Amino acid sequence: MAYGRKTGGRQKGTRNKVTTAARDVAQATGILPLEYMLQIMRDIKADWKRRDSMAIAAAPYLHPRVASNSIDSIAIAAQSGAENVGIRVTFVKPPRVDDD
Repeated sequence: MAYGRKTGGRQKGTRNKVTTAARDVAQATGILPLEYMLQIMRDIKADWKRRDSMAIAAAPYLHPRVASNSIDSIAIAAQSGAENVGIRVTFVKPPRVDDD
């Protein structure tokens, strides 16, 4: 019985046998798609539009997405920090100088 938690099976993040076999075959036959995209992106002689499109295509494989709720929580923390410190701005009218 599982008792409310996972017991046994494949560890989280481990590739299954089919994925591992397909990756091994692709590696043995030549360059992988991500490696190709990175080569084009780094090629100075390639057109800049092509390099940009390769960078955009490769980015999800190399960098995690930023969750919108984490951005919101940072903004809320920044706002609440200013209130907790007690910053207060007061505008004062300058004294009038009479020309006699």
